[in-house]
Parts: sequence; C-alpha cells; structure tokens
Amino acid sequence: MPGPSDPTAEITPQTPPGELEVGIARDLTLGHCGLISPIDMDGSLWDPIGGHDGSGGGLTEDQLGELINATPVVVVLIDSDTAVLRTPLSAVITVARHDGPRPYGLCD
Repeated sequence: MPGPSDPTAEITPQTPPGELEVGIARDLTLGHCGLISPIDMDGSLWDPIGGHDGSGGGLTEDQLGELINATPVVVVLIDSDTAVLRTPLSAVITVARHDGPRPYGLCD
C-alpha cells in the first residue's frame, strides 16, 4: 500500500463477480507495473500477501523481474477469498480478496 504522502489513485473493481471458480485455472496478465498494479478479478481487487520461487524458497532475481512488469500469469482460486498466481518462471504469489476500492501508488 502507498504511504500517506505518496501520490495515489483510488480504484474500484470493474470485473463481474463470479468469473472465477475454485480450482479452475484462468489466464491473466498483470498490469503495466506488475504486482503494484491493480489485480481486478471476480468482482474484487486483490492484495498480494505472500510468495515463493515455486519450491518454497525465496523469489529469484528473474522472478522478481517478472513481478514488476505486465507478465502473463495463471490464476487459481483456492477459496472464496484466496487465489494463487503462477508466473512463467514458476513464481507462486498468493493474493487475498480486498473488500471495496483501494488506493494504488502511481507508477511510470
């Protein structure tokens, strides 16, 4: 989340609810600024809450590079409020459903 003096834009989810099903993989592309861009799916915005390299270790330098850009990912809804994103380099990012709009820092 951006700090109190950071320039922000408040975003409201635009996607329809019910577009994801638990356990069913779906393709998604992260926004221009990767994980700091809004992740809007299934009628909600989603917050990254954790991640690993695909084997339980820390993210590699290359995986971090994927996560700061518009990268295609595969999304799987784990339960109604949790999903997992998998990148082409096998990074696994857990995201949690955010209730309502949220501020995002501006990126270039």
